[in-house]
Amino acid sequence: MLPVLAAHRLHVAETCITKGLREFRDEVMTGVRDLKGSVSTLHERMDRFIEGDKMVRKRTQGL
Repeated sequence: MLPVLAAHRLHVAETCITKGLREFRDEVMTGVRDLKGSVSTLHERMDRFIEGDKMVRKRTQGL
């Protein structure tokens, strides 16, 4: 009976650890995905700002 209990304990430990790591991985990947979206949005805003600044400079230089 003891080897069966030990095998069961090992199985439970492996399953619980795997589930915990899987949940942690999912949380980290969600965070990375959100961060990637934020950086992409920031790049778009910076590009619009720089393009707007170039247009203002062209207008003032042309006067």
